[in-house]
Amino acid sequence: MVARALSAATDLEVVSTNHRGHARELAAASAGYDLVIGFGGDGTINEVVNGVVDLRIGKSRGPRLGVIPGGNVNVFARAAGIAADPSEATEQLIESISSHRTRELNLGYLRWEENELVQTRIFNFCAGMGFDAAVVHEVDRLRKRGSRSSLGLYLAATGRALVEVARRGGSRPISLISPDSVRKEFALVLITSTDPWTYVKDRPLRPTPRASFDSGVDLMAITSSNPSALFHAAQILLRGRTPHGRSILHLHDQSCIILEGKTPLPLQTDGEAIGFAQRVEIHDLPKALEIHY
Repeated sequence: MVARALSAATDLEVVSTNHRGHARELAAASAGYDLVIGFGGDGTINEVVNGVVDLRIGKSRGPRLGVIPGGNVNVFARAAGIAADPSEATEQLIESISSHRTRELNLGYLRWEENELVQTRIFNFCAGMGFDAAVVHEVDRLRKRGSRSSLGLYLAATGRALVEVARRGGSRPISLISPDSVRKEFALVLITSTDPWTYVKDRPLRPTPRASFDSGVDLMAITSSNPSALFHAAQILLRGRTPHGRSILHLHDQSCIILEGKTPLPLQTDGEAIGFAQRVEIHDLPKALEIHY
């Protein structure tokens, strides 16, 4: 249905992905096209953006982006003002194309070293190192064993991660390194390029409510690894509240954030497991992407 509707409004070529990373490969070869449309969940759209945006020049290689949400949560599509229903999103995209309605988005990217190689990855709405990334890695492991992606699966993975934290006697600390090389340790760090961070069904979770596609990257960190950290995390996950207090740090509109662990820690971007790093740089990517909405 989506392909038929778009074919009536554009000169459309449809390609289905068949392995992880395929959407990125296809998008990277799209320099001669006017528009690349990603139809899928946040992981697929993340791959498309990483193919379309050239980090060497800090912006798109040329094509604009269209998004048809086809996943379970679709945080990026919702945050960009795109209808959650695929049929409605298709109509919205066709109208946007005909009226030439687009907007430029600020994104972010991670830079780290793994196995003696420098790695980079753009994120559309969130990134993480440590606990939240450990949850994502556990979900990825369970999905590879045949589990279907669902809220229950994420809750189970979160429970396993909390058990592991308790078994170790607290979260492995993550150091935030300031421009003057001062270090401060945190139990939990969340990085975003927009608000909300994610959704639980239709309820937005908003640890960084000032984050926007029009500004730099934002950070929320919990400084304590004792039970108060779990209380603040529960405020975010169970009640959708933005935590405040002496153990909470908020940073807004940052151009670069550097995080470092005592050991290599898991990384995630837009809810996808991407690897491990002991030190990671998070950079703002201004006006990196032109998107129909």
